[in-house]
Amino acid sequence: MNKELWQQVEDLFNQIADLQPDEQMHALAEACKDNRELYDRVAAMLAADRSGSSVLDASIDQLAGIMEDSNEKTSYGSVDSYRLTRKVGSGGMGVVYEAERDDDQFTRRVAIKRIKRGMDTEEIIRRFRNERQILANLNHPNIARLLDGGIHDDTPYFVMEYVDGTSITEYADTNKMDVTARLVLFQSVCSAVQHAHRNLVVHRDLKPSNILVTSEGDVKLLDFGIAKVLEADQGADETRTGQRAMTPAYASPEQMRGESVTTSTDVFSLGVVLFELLTGRRPFSSADRDPRSEPVKPSTVVTRPPGGDQVSSVVLSQARSTTESRLSKRLRGDLDTIVLKALQAEPERRYQSADQFLDDIKRHLAGLPVAAQPDTFGYRAGKFVRRHRLAVGVSSFLVMLIVAFAVAMAYQQQRTAVERDTAREVASFLESMFDSADPYAEERLDTLRVHTLLERGADQVNEGLRNQPEVQARMLNIIGRVNARIGRNSGALPMLQQALTIRTDIHGKDHLDVAETHLNLGDVHYALGSYEAADSSFSEALRIRQALLSGSDPLVAEAMSRKGQTQHRIGNLGVADSLYQGALHIQQSETGDTGDAAVTMSTLASLYDDQGEYAKAESLHVVSLEMRRRVYDENHPAISLGLRNLAIFLRNRNRYDEAEPVIREAIGITRASLGPEHPNLVTDLNTLGGILRRKRDYVAADSIFAEVLDLRRRVLGSDHPDVSITLDSYARVMRELGEFDRAVAMQREAIAIARNVYGEEHMSIAITTGNLASILRASGDPVQALPSYREALSLYEKLFSPDHPNAAVLRSNTAGCLIELGRYAEAEQLLNKSYAVLVKSHGLDHRLTQSSIRYYVTLYKAWGRPDKESEYAAMIVG
Repeated sequence: MNKELWQQVEDLFNQIADLQPDEQMHALAEACKDNRELYDRVAAMLAADRSGSSVLDASIDQLAGIMEDSNEKTSYGSVDSYRLTRKVGSGGMGVVYEAERDDDQFTRRVAIKRIKRGMDTEEIIRRFRNERQILANLNHPNIARLLDGGIHDDTPYFVMEYVDGTSITEYADTNKMDVTARLVLFQSVCSAVQHAHRNLVVHRDLKPSNILVTSEGDVKLLDFGIAKVLEADQGADETRTGQRAMTPAYASPEQMRGESVTTSTDVFSLGVVLFELLTGRRPFSSADRDPRSEPVKPSTVVTRPPGGDQVSSVVLSQARSTTESRLSKRLRGDLDTIVLKALQAEPERRYQSADQFLDDIKRHLAGLPVAAQPDTFGYRAGKFVRRHRLAVGVSSFLVMLIVAFAVAMAYQQQRTAVERDTAREVASFLESMFDSADPYAEERLDTLRVHTLLERGADQVNEGLRNQPEVQARMLNIIGRVNARIGRNSGALPMLQQALTIRTDIHGKDHLDVAETHLNLGDVHYALGSYEAADSSFSEALRIRQALLSGSDPLVAEAMSRKGQTQHRIGNLGVADSLYQGALHIQQSETGDTGDAAVTMSTLASLYDDQGEYAKAESLHVVSLEMRRRVYDENHPAISLGLRNLAIFLRNRNRYDEAEPVIREAIGITRASLGPEHPNLVTDLNTLGGILRRKRDYVAADSIFAEVLDLRRRVLGSDHPDVSITLDSYARVMRELGEFDRAVAMQREAIAIARNVYGEEHMSIAITTGNLASILRASGDPVQALPSYREALSLYEKLFSPDHPNAAVLRSNTAGCLIELGRYAEAEQLLNKSYAVLVKSHGLDHRLTQSSIRYYVTLYKAWGRPDKESEYAAMIVG
C-alpha cells in the first residue's frame, strides 16, 4: 500500500471509528463510492476494531498460554530488554507475545503487547495508550499489573504481568469447588472491578475468559483493552460508547442496544459470570437475545435446563461437590435474589456498584440479611397479598370483628343458652384466626400483620370480655401462645398468667384447659431461661393430663417431652432420658408421621450427644429431619429447627464442611418464616458463628457473634443463658484474634451468667470454665489457667463419668498446662487417662486423639526422653 493510500485509509478510519456500526458502514459507503480498495481496507480495520476484546484484537484469555500455530516461526527477536519467546495472540491490529526479560539484572516471564506494523494510525495509537494508561492507574492484587512500556522500532508496546492460569469457571469445576468456595472466589473479582470503578474505569467486557485463576488460587482480572475511562463531565457513573465492543453473552441490555454504559454495566456482566459460576449455565438462552429478556432463577436452571443444553445437570452438580436437588436448594432464596438483582434489565434496579454486590455476598456467607431482599412493609405485604388474597381480606377486618364481638358479649350474656353457644362458636372462629397468626401453624398470616393483630386483640379481649371469663381466658391463652411463637415471650407471660388464673378460678386445678395453659406458660419460662419455673409448669401439665387422660394419649406424651427438655437443660440426664423414651413410645404408636414425634426424636438425639453416644444421636437427628420434611411444607420453622439440631451435632463432631450448608439452609427458612429478629434466627446465626470459628474463619465469626450478642442482649436481656452461650463462643474468637483481655472478660461474664441460672454444678459451668482456662493458657498465663482446668475437670467427672470424651479432652489440655509449668509426671498421668478414653471413643486418627499424641511428644521432648518422644511422634497422622 503506497503512502498516499495509507494516509487516506488512516484519515477515513479516524473519522468514522467512533460511530455506531450501521452509521460506520453508511459513512464508509458514501466516502468510497468510486474506490473499492479504500472501502475494503477501511472496512477491514473497522471489523478488526469491533471484533476483538482489546485494542490489539487479542483476547486476554490467550495470555494464559495458547500455543502458537505449528507453522509459526520459533524466534521472534527482542523488544528492548525483552526476548520474545512465543506468540500467544494475534488480531487485525495487534499481537501479544510471551517474553522474558533478557538482561543481566533479572529474569522474568512477561506478556508484551505491540501494535502491528502498518496499523499505527492516530486512533489506534490513542486507544493503545489509553489501555496502557488505564493499567498504569490500576494497582490491585487481583488485576494483572502493567510492568513496563516504551517504543521499539517506532512501534509502541507495553509489558504486563504474565498470568499462567485458567478461566474462573474452569478452575472452579476442575477443583470441584462447592457453592461457598465459588462465592469466596468471586469476592476477589468484585473487589478488582470495584477498584477499577474507583479509578473511573468501566471494564465493559467481563467474562470468565478474562478472569483467570492461578494454580495457587489467585484471581487475576485481565484485558482492559476496551475499557472506558469515565470523562469528568460525565460524572462517576456514566459514559457513552461509540462502538459496541463487547461479548454479547455477557453484555448488559444497554450495551446490546448501543446505549450509555455505567459502572452498573459491569455489575450486570458480573451477574452473568456469577450465574455461570454457580450453575454451569448462562442466564439467557442465546447471545443474540432480546435485551428485555428476563433471566431464569439459578435454582431453577439447575433442575430444569434450557432446551438444547447438552450438559448434564448431574455432571454440573458433581463439579460443585453436590447433587442436583441439593444444589438447587442451596441456590434457592438469597442467592437467587442476589444474582437476579445484578441481572435486572434496568440499570437503576441493579446493585449500583460492585461493592454493593460484594457486600451482599459477604452478608449471605455470614448468614446475615441481604440488601437485595428489602425488608419493607410494601415489599413483604405485596408478596403476601398476591399469595393469600382471601386471608388478607379476613385479617384486615379481624380487629373490627373483635370490637364488635366484645360489644355483642355484653348483650349475649342476657340471652338464652342457645345464644351463649353461638358466642362460643364466634370465639372458636376468632381462635382459629389467631391460630393462623402462629408461624408454626399450617396456614399462617404474614408476620408484619401479626404484631398489630396481637396487640389490638389483647386490648380488646380484656376490655370487652370481662363478663365472659371463659371466653376471655380462651382468647388470652391463644394470644399469649402466638406471642411466644413469634418470639415475644415477655409480652406473652402476663397474658398466660392471667389466663391461668381465670381458668383455675372457673374449673379448679384439675382441668384440661388449665393443663393447656400450664404447658404454654412452661414454653415461655423455658424461652426466657427460667428452667425451674418451666419445669414446674410442665410438671403440673403432665400431672393433670395423666390424671384425666389415658396413659397413651398424645397430650400426655407432649407434656412428658416438654418436662424432659427442662430436666435435660437442668442437667438431670437420667430423668430426661426416661421422659423422652416414654413420650416417644406413645407418639410412635400413632399411625403415620407426626411433628411431635420428630421433636422428641431431636431432643433425645441431643441427649445422646451429651452422653457421648454419637452413632445413636446422628441416626435420630437424621430420622427426625426426614420426618419433619414429610410432615411440614418446605419453609416451615419446624424444619429449620431440625436442621439446626443436625448442624450442631455435625459441628460437635468436627464435620464443619457438612454442618455449614445445613445451618445456612436453616437460617434461610427461619428468616423467611419468622423474621429478622426472632430468637430462633439469632440461635441459628450463633450456631453458624461457632462453625465458622472452628473453620478458622475468625473475621466472619467475629462479625456474626457481634450481631448475635447485641440482638440477644436486647431481645432476651443480659442475664439470659443464651447470652452466656454467645459470650462463650465469642470469647474463643477473640482468643484466636489475639485479643486476650476481651476474651477473658467475655468468658468470665459467661460463667457468671451460667452460675446465676444453673447454680454451681451444671455442665454449662464445666464448659465455660474449661474454656476460660484455655484462654488464660493461650495468653501465656498457665499459672492462672491450671485451677480453672482442674475445676472444669472435676465438674465433668462428677456430672458425667471419668470416661466421658469431654473429660478426656480436659485432661489433655490440663496436661498441656502442666507441661508448661514443668510438672511432667503429673502431666504424663493425665495424658495416659485421656489417651485411653479418646482412642476408645474416637479412634487413633481423630483430631482429639491426635492432639493428645502431640501433647505426649511435647512432654517427652521437654522431659528429655527422646525414645518416648520418637515413639509417639511416629503415631502422628499427616
